[in-house]
Amino acid sequence: MTATFLHADKPVSPDEEIDGRTPNCEACGATMWLTNRTRRSTDDGTRDIRSYTCKNCGAAKDVVERI
Repeated sequence: MTATFLHADKPVSPDEEIDGRTPNCEACGATMWLTNRTRRSTDDGTRDIRSYTCKNCGAAKDVVERI
């Protein structure tokens, strides 16, 4: 049986199940949590913008992907 989000030996955040690995915080090294996800259409194509926040130190990071 695979580990789930509520399983004690290997916590998996919901965004990791959907999007793969989440980034580590550049300030403290902790795994960041997905706080916002938006999709924008531009003349160059569609962009997926994911905002992550570190729950240890509060640092924020945006990851932009072209779809």
